[in-house]
Amino acid sequence: MCCDGCGYEKCEFSSPRTGFNDEKNTGFEVNNRMTMLSHELGGSYTSLQTFSTVMGIPGMRLKTFQTHDKKVTAAEIESGSTLLECTAATIRQAYAETVEDLQEALDKGENPVINISVSYDGTWQKRGFTSLYGVGICINILTGLIIDYCVLSKYCHACKLAESKNLPDPELAAWKEAHAPGMESDTAKIMQKEYATLRRLNNREEEARDPDAYQAGGH
Repeated sequence: MCCDGCGYEKCEFSSPRTGFNDEKNTGFEVNNRMTMLSHELGGSYTSLQTFSTVMGIPGMRLKTFQTHDKKVTAAEIESGSTLLECTAATIRQAYAETVEDLQEALDKGENPVINISVSYDGTWQKRGFTSLYGVGICINILTGLIIDYCVLSKYCHACKLAESKNLPDPELAAWKEAHAPGMESDTAKIMQKEYATLRRLNNREEEARDPDAYQAGGH
């Protein structure tokens, strides 16, 4: 800002910083939001630069984008983990109203494993099966809340290498049919294996804490 009368000048940033001070290494909020925009739209740095050009606003440098991208990704992962923990607590509380002795265990601060009914569904990032990314979700039937998810990419480097070998069309088609993953079925299998592993680990912990009670429970 500059005063035409007295010549006084003062520089102010048009965007606040994300931190609590004006240190040079504290990022600007506008850059943080632009990076979040690229995540929400599923775009990359190039698409974000195209958006900035069309809107007539300055774009970010690649290094600046990469710095913010790491921070935003870490925050999104932490937020997702916190949300899943809150979901699990909500589901436990909902089942406490129907499962005997569960509320008493929760009041004691225990974290028992409970059997719940779930459904499964999968979707793609974009419509029309043009997306390279798909997500499978596990939904609790009682509450309708998502308790877990798994993201897979349709891109396969092995398939690309097979294409580069100039295999005959029938042989290449057979290779892809046998090798290419099915997004919905594969994400379901991955989550099922994870649940089985967690259940085995929990059983071992229960047996280690109280072997007699574990055996009496029919394990």
